[in-house]
Amino acid sequence: MSDNSFKKARLDYNIGSIDFNNIIDPIKLFRRWFDEVYQIDKEEAVSMNLSTISSDNYPNSRIVLLRGLEDGFIFYSNYKSQKGREIEKNPKAHINFYWPSLERQVRIKGTINKTSAKVSDKYFLSRPLKSRIGAILSDQSTEIPLDKDLQKELLGEINKNHNKKIERPNHWGGYYLKPSEIEFWQGKDARLHDRLLYKRKNNEWIAKRLSP
Repeated sequence: MSDNSFKKARLDYNIGSIDFNNIIDPIKLFRRWFDEVYQIDKEEAVSMNLSTISSDNYPNSRIVLLRGLEDGFIFYSNYKSQKGREIEKNPKAHINFYWPSLERQVRIKGTINKTSAKVSDKYFLSRPLKSRIGAILSDQSTEIPLDKDLQKELLGEINKNHNKKIERPNHWGGYYLKPSEIEFWQGKDARLHDRLLYKRKNNEWIAKRLSP
């Protein structure tokens, strides 16, 4: 691909707007936006970019899946993974949802904590058998041989445990990010995008409109 190809890859945004005259609670607004994109594309709706801070103070990003929304945004992972180790050292993080089908983006800043063991157990037991076994087999983010056949190991464990109840391992479970800031972005014509920022102050949300 040439440099000219990047320059020609331009998009026009003209699907929607943010109603700045009717500001509602940001969690309610997020649920509304989420439900709208979920009707179009479930995978797009739940995919979110989670950014944590590495031990050498670089931002470190990856896509994880939103699995719940209460007082925070809930996702699940291996506690011993790279993200798990980074969260343990520095729980401050960012989440970014990009929903191109509706020309929307939501950016969320907050602090991450673990969910309760009860919440993690309930979700783990709701997963398909192969996903539960996969969580046990994977020593996430550690180095493994190039020729290691993970699928063969998975199949062997499925055959061995198909009639057994696979319990959640202690190194795997839920996280929730409690937001301190939430920004809603709606693409607009001529790059004059709508931006609505909520900041939490004294347990209340303060809303501000930002310039594009």
